[in-house]
Amino acid sequence: MLYPDGFAEASRHTDMLLSTIETAVLLTSSSLIAIGVRAIKLDQRRLATWLLVGTACLGLSFLVMHGFEYYKEYTEHLILGIDFSQPWPQAKRSSCSFVCITSSPGSIRST
Repeated sequence: MLYPDGFAEASRHTDMLLSTIETAVLLTSSSLIAIGVRAIKLDQRRLATWLLVGTACLGLSFLVMHGFEYYKEYTEHLILGIDFSQPWPQAKRSSCSFVCITSSPGSIRST
């Protein structure tokens, strides 16, 4: 890691409760869609439909929560390129890494 101190400082601004809830929502929606695929293979269309609806609802709730998270970061001047102003050294470089990593849902993949 290039800027461990700056990265640590930027990560202190993370709302752990909201992040935990978002993670649970994503894991649950992934599970629902996987079960839905299985239901389709077993010709259980009604169940598959409800699982797909549940997945869509969880996806929308994730987007709403993520919107609140970004709004909070915006009001705290943590969004790079808009009105970023943080006092710690090397804030722009380390925060860019933090934002790039945390804003990309595909950045963490299971094998």
